Amino acid sequence: MGNPNFLVYRNQIINERLLRQVYFGSQVIRLTSLEILKKNIFLEIGPGYGLLPRLLKNNFKNSKFILIDLPEVNILSYYYLQNSFPKAKIFCSNDLINQKKIDVELIDKYDFFILRMQDLKKIENNVVDCTINIASLGEMHNDTQSFYINQIERVTNNYFYSVNRFRR
Repeated sequence: MGNPNFLVYRNQIINERLLRQVYFGSQVIRLTSLEILKKNIFLEIGPGYGLLPRLLKNNFKNSKFILIDLPEVNILSYYYLQNSFPKAKIFCSNDLINQKKIDVELIDKYDFFILRMQDLKKIENNVVDCTINIASLGEMHNDTQSFYINQIERVTNNYFYSVNRFRR
């Protein structure tokens, strides 16, 4: 996105952002006992345009991914993931009009969910295998942090991978 500095190595574009996300993805794999072939459910709060979910989807091919971000960022992640996985089924916030809840049965029908903050309340309890947040909780106001922490505790069944510095 934009015009970042990069180098080309073995016909691959490599930059600092990619290396950071590869590191975080490797940590999720190393620090959890999530099985690569299982249908894990990942939730990332603040995924930006979706680089880490894309990297994890390449490893956890059967897994499902829920991305929660600001509406304007969600547009970028939809575009990026649709181009990265042209056959992927993507569920967006505006698809929630007819849905009262997001349960395992609904999650199983899609590869990616791209949602807004308030949509997190519709996710059933204890359905997420691994929630991820990298460098955004510390940028939020206290009430927003509390909302996310409460929701993370409610929906996450196994792991919470957090890389944050709290400023508030």
